[in-house]
Amino acid sequence: DAPVLNPTRIDLHVLDMSEPANPRRLLTWNRLQLPAEVQPRVLATTNFHDVSSNQDGTRIYLALYGGNNSLGGNNNNPIPAQNQRCSNGLLILDSSEVQARVPNPQLKYVSFLSWCDQQIDPDYGDGSTASAHATEYVIHENGKPYIVSTDESGAGLDGEWTQHPRQRTFSRLIDISDEQNPRVVVTFKPD
Repeated sequence: DAPVLNPTRIDLHVLDMSEPANPRRLLTWNRLQLPAEVQPRVLATTNFHDVSSNQDGTRIYLALYGGNNSLGGNNNNPIPAQNQRCSNGLLILDSSEVQARVPNPQLKYVSFLSWCDQQIDPDYGDGSTASAHATEYVIHENGKPYIVSTDESGAGLDGEWTQHPRQRTFSRLIDISDEQNPRVVVTFKPD
């Protein structure tokens, strides 16, 4: 297989903004720093579209923007379509070293949940019509941590602006209390 991206491409910049007039780079990161067994699942991701963190800054949550509808279906990665579709999802990284300001900090892999991994709603299909858009860390009133994830897409991405979106995925509530095994517990969609 041809490489999907330049190994020097930066997917994530981490800056120290404690002095806003003098930001300081702490690290740069790209998907090739993920474990070898995870890389094939995320290489076709068009980009890492959104990032949020937990309250103490020791975890970051990234929305992976892939799928055959990403960027209007113009994703030219040489990865087979199934891998590309299943690159949509949530990536969790340990950012403890960054938060502790360890010299030469590293982001460490925790888990990846592809939209193809778990479907609790038959209307959602395999995730191929979506592009993961946003993540938001929340603590529910039940005390559990969750990620609220939304997708983006719409009519027009397939060339029909006047039509209802053919996208079949919209939003998910993901239980991350076992962060090694994030789990979709609720889905949200328009009527």
